[in-house]
Amino acid sequence: MKHFKFRTESDVLLSGNHPLAIANFIFAILFFGVTFLVIPVQAQDQHIGFVDTNEILAKLPEYSGIQQQLNQESQSWREKVLELEAELVELEREFEAREILYTEEVKVQKKKEIEDKRASISTFIESKFGPEGEYFKRQAELLQPLQRKIHEAIMRVVQQGGYTFVLDRAQNTGLIYATPESNLNDLVLEELGINPDQPN
Repeated sequence: MKHFKFRTESDVLLSGNHPLAIANFIFAILFFGVTFLVIPVQAQDQHIGFVDTNEILAKLPEYSGIQQQLNQESQSWREKVLELEAELVELEREFEAREILYTEEVKVQKKKEIEDKRASISTFIESKFGPEGEYFKRQAELLQPLQRKIHEAIMRVVQQGGYTFVLDRAQNTGLIYATPESNLNDLVLEELGINPDQPN
């Protein structure tokens, strides 16, 4: 008997559907697509830094509010999934209890009802919580102002510090080592009016 369950936050993060994972994709467009265009490259005097936009985003006070809003908005969908799963369990129990009494024709019909119900649950979950579902579309909509705000703060730090390149550790850029002085997170957070030492 196959049942669906909601993924934990760590499951979603690993699958690439976590808010921070989606933020990474949009940052890749907003940040790197613009940074390398506006900062001139001078091979003889490269000034390189890095940020971690995941850490910066998590420190924004608005971020937890967005998570709470998403949870509230998606609660009815979660309840619907539980309702559909309960209906599936009931169909399966009924089939197991009465199978011996069914004709072959009725067995085929009942099995089809079970498979149709299972398929409808899968379709519903995908439409609401899949990569292209309503949950992540709404998430991207809510996160976009924060991502743009962070991008603008990074650009101010870049311009003030005369950086040639700034890498984002959250983008899996292959950054193996960098000196602590190259970490621009604190400068970006200060640009955003946030104490870098405050807990997330």
